[in-house]
Amino acid sequence: MSFAGRGWPRVPSVGQQGAAVRVRFVVLGLACLFAPGAAHAQTSNIVLRIRPKVGDTLYTRFEQDVSMKGTVHVHGSDTTMTMHTSLLLLSRVLVQGSDETGTTITTITDSVSLISDGEPSEPEDVRRAMEGQRVQLHIAPDGSAAVLALPPQLSADIRAVVSGMPATLPDKPVSVSQSWQRVTMLPLVGASGKGVAATLRATYRLDSLSSDGMLAFVSMHGTITRDPGTRPLANGLRVSSSGKVTGMLCVDRKRGWWIDARATIALVSTLVPVAGASATPVRMQTDITQHMHTASVR
Repeated sequence: MSFAGRGWPRVPSVGQQGAAVRVRFVVLGLACLFAPGAAHAQTSNIVLRIRPKVGDTLYTRFEQDVSMKGTVHVHGSDTTMTMHTSLLLLSRVLVQGSDETGTTITTITDSVSLISDGEPSEPEDVRRAMEGQRVQLHIAPDGSAAVLALPPQLSADIRAVVSGMPATLPDKPVSVSQSWQRVTMLPLVGASGKGVAATLRATYRLDSLSSDGMLAFVSMHGTITRDPGTRPLANGLRVSSSGKVTGMLCVDRKRGWWIDARATIALVSTLVPVAGASATPVRMQTDITQHMHTASVR
């Protein structure tokens, strides 16, 4: 299934590995949701909430570019490896129910393309397998998410990552130019929910409103850190990471949904083998840019 015939370009899909990478970086991106604004009539007691209308269908487009450069010191010299991937994800969000705790939605993957260093990453049969997959989520008014149902072919690791989608909006009314902070523990994939992979510390600011007050423009900046004392990876490497996140978010207060979000993530990681492991230390620079746009609501 795709948006062919509905104004969407038809693009190829990726498999489980690509989906896992996509979800992990989407979680980071949604942790940093974000576009500057215009004049407004009211500047105080602004309520920012994610609460779309039951029965609405939201059509979203998510784009991501990831550039990675790894440096390994072997036999007295450095070897550098690079990789670049581009992702395009088209999906629908069906708004199915709402109560005082939040909103139940189902996301449907209509079309996915993942290009790595200029080549499509997965064959046609995997594309057909991924299209149409559904994930049911419960979205709290502050933007945090919990998984309610996943396709059986998606792993528990992905469940842990999606469940780690953090809160981005304030829990009380704010004024224009007011800031708020969020500290989020991102889950450690493969650890059955135990431990912490990274800590996101972010400051959000309501920059402005549109002239009618219905669009709220939020900026953010923050840091991501991972303690090297957390559980090592399967290959015997411990990872320490630090980086910066900046971005902008536009919330449609009438629709109760994010309609535009942009994020830039710059992360430096050092992978060091634990005692007795034969792995080689690696220094990794990762740069991620993301853009999520809600194209239409029906």
